[in-house]
Amino acid sequence: MPTSKRSSVRAAAAVAAVVLAVGAVVLLASFGYRWAPAIGSGVLAAVALGLVVDSNRRALAEARTQFAVAFLNSPLGLAIVDADGRLERTNAAFAGIFGCLRTQQPAQSTLQELFPPTSRDAISVALQAISVGHAPGSRIEVSVPGSDGDRWLLSVMTPLHRAERAAAILVQLEETTERRAVENVLQDNAVRDPLTGLGNRTALFRALDYAVASGGAVRSTVLFVDLDRFKWVNDTLGHAAGDAVLIETASRLCALVRPGDLVTRVGGDEFVVVLRELHRAEDARDVAERVVEMLRAPMRIDGHDVNVCASVGISIGSTRDDTAQQRLADADSAMYRAKQAGGNRVELFTTPMRRARERHLEIDAELRNALRAGELDLHFQPVVNLRTGSFDGVEALLRWPGRTDDIEAAIAVAEETELIVSIGEWVLAEATRRAPNCVVGVNVSVRQLIRPMFTHTVLRMLAAADVAPERLCIEVTETAIAENVENVVAALRELRAAGVRVAIDDFGTGHASLTYLAKFPVDIVKIDKSFVQGLGNDAASGVIVRSVAAMAHALGMTVIAEGIENLNQLEIVLEAGCDAAQGYLFSRPVPRQQCIETLANAVPWPVGFSGARASAAVPTATPVDPARRYRLLLDLARDVTGRLNLEEALASSFYALRQLLAFGGGSIQLVDGDVVRLAAADPPATPDAYETLIPIGKGIGGRIVASGEPRYIPDILRDPDVPSWRATSAGVRSYFGVPLITEGTVIGVMQIDSAEVDPWSEEDRFMVLAFTPIVAAAIQTARLFEREAAQALLPRQRDDEAVPSVRQELP
Repeated sequence: MPTSKRSSVRAAAAVAAVVLAVGAVVLLASFGYRWAPAIGSGVLAAVALGLVVDSNRRALAEARTQFAVAFLNSPLGLAIVDADGRLERTNAAFAGIFGCLRTQQPAQSTLQELFPPTSRDAISVALQAISVGHAPGSRIEVSVPGSDGDRWLLSVMTPLHRAERAAAILVQLEETTERRAVENVLQDNAVRDPLTGLGNRTALFRALDYAVASGGAVRSTVLFVDLDRFKWVNDTLGHAAGDAVLIETASRLCALVRPGDLVTRVGGDEFVVVLRELHRAEDARDVAERVVEMLRAPMRIDGHDVNVCASVGISIGSTRDDTAQQRLADADSAMYRAKQAGGNRVELFTTPMRRARERHLEIDAELRNALRAGELDLHFQPVVNLRTGSFDGVEALLRWPGRTDDIEAAIAVAEETELIVSIGEWVLAEATRRAPNCVVGVNVSVRQLIRPMFTHTVLRMLAAADVAPERLCIEVTETAIAENVENVVAALRELRAAGVRVAIDDFGTGHASLTYLAKFPVDIVKIDKSFVQGLGNDAASGVIVRSVAAMAHALGMTVIAEGIENLNQLEIVLEAGCDAAQGYLFSRPVPRQQCIETLANAVPWPVGFSGARASAAVPTATPVDPARRYRLLLDLARDVTGRLNLEEALASSFYALRQLLAFGGGSIQLVDGDVVRLAAADPPATPDAYETLIPIGKGIGGRIVASGEPRYIPDILRDPDVPSWRATSAGVRSYFGVPLITEGTVIGVMQIDSAEVDPWSEEDRFMVLAFTPIVAAAIQTARLFEREAAQALLPRQRDDEAVPSVRQELP
């Protein structure tokens, strides 16, 4: 019978019983029985109570039936156990989980027996607490070993109270293996670097926090490892090669440390090593030195031998209550000091480094406040045209009123964060708006330069200030270009296309050689003041100033000498051919109004200085059009630097030079260890001349008469007047010797003879100076090609051969 129909029948029966009871009472009362109402009430109550009890029994039976059906067919594993864990009943899902029980009443099996021994005590305690009423229920997740790996089960226990017997407990089992697996993957990804498989920053801080909490921090050492040339790898070989370098670095670090130590990757090319139970400075330094030595060894990446060095900072454990963040910051500070010292080295953290870091943070906060409060200012320094003696323009320089001595440190701090972008935009806007009516140079950070839409931002500021693009000169340091060549060069080309001038600032302090000037889309080269200040005292400074000026002119660039402070420096830069100069000799950086007055009224030339000015203003005439000679120089430079054979490069050098000027003879002598040997001569030299070795510093000088003989002059490296230009004794030819410099190293000397004493014009000498770095670059390229060719011709390495043995066979 359907449930609804059974309920209707019960209701009708109850109503009928009540009607009968009431009828009986009425009938007895009609016969005069005074106790009739009482009897009627009792009968009514008894009948009603019987009906309710009967209804409850039937409902309970129905509920039990429904529970049994749900119990047996539930997808969850269900079991009923007593307080001791004996299984009274289980369902099919429960049996399927363990694969050993029937759904019928089992034998005297217990719940504890189904789980591994490590979990049985916990289950027994939970059952006991529920049975005595101390706990309303319990949730326990346990691992069950299996042939396919561990399975995780969540057990939920709930008391079932029954009046006729002791309390029973319902156990629900749910398999959580998949959820656990997902959680483990998420947890693993949260603490592990996906590229190298090492722990990440989260894992590092967990380990350091635990060491601090357990007192192990004082017995541990933190090494902060940063690769020195990783950006070069990415820019040159691509990011795939960069990833391979990081993976190899991680492998080498793991191979070096002990099993109990921790190696993590916390940034792009930054690794942190935690050395446990190691707190002596000498031991920590020994490990760090081995890290540097190990990473110095070449890595074979995509068929190339890649050399990446590392800078390592050490933070030794101490008795101080340092946090994990402090320990890492200390090691980072020491690493940064190693970078500043040139890299490829180890630095131990000291207390002054922490004070410097704190000062760094103070400057950063104060500088941000000054920018927000409008407390920064611009000063302007004039640039003098050395040909006309007039002012050509100004350079805008940031000033921090009241903190003049901190400005360089403040800019260095800002360069390390995005703060330099905000400051740079403010400087650019103020310079275009407030600069005197002339060309204004503005220094720009690489962070700012390579941002998207930078040129658009510049043009918008120029339009707002009603300034033509050609009145703005964007200045970028040589170091910045060398560190990010591809992106910076693209941005500079875009600026030049928009009409903005571009200058390389501080040239000579970075890694770019003179031959790279042709690759840079710039209009102006500004020679760093450190070389200008060395003029008259340092021979190398004179070589650099003259060579830069000559090469820049050959490429159609303007040359500005920075930091002119005295008349002697001014005379030398004039003689070297610089086009303009700036420095304290003319004017210090001054506020806008004072700069306007200086430009309008002051005479830029110092009193009594006229001879060099006159000679610079009226250069010696030359029968050959200079512009045509420079264009010819560029064509010849491409031919010379394109020679991959050393002998061809040397021979083509003299062939090209004779198309530019006339001379009696010449020679190229190359440094070979502690001696100098003749490499090429025009006219050709005798065989004995090529076999002659001249110790460095022991040149033969004036005794040489015939062209083409080796004639290394020691004063080329020592005389402040180098390149050497002088006549020897009577009857002997005069010579013009210029060092061959590549990548900051002197690799030899190129020497030109003339038939008479001092036969060349100033333009001729500049032409030789411009040509010399081209020859040096061609020699270096040919040498590198010969080494690569020798490597390629070696027999292919067998699997059982060690790499060092192959390298030792190289010439």
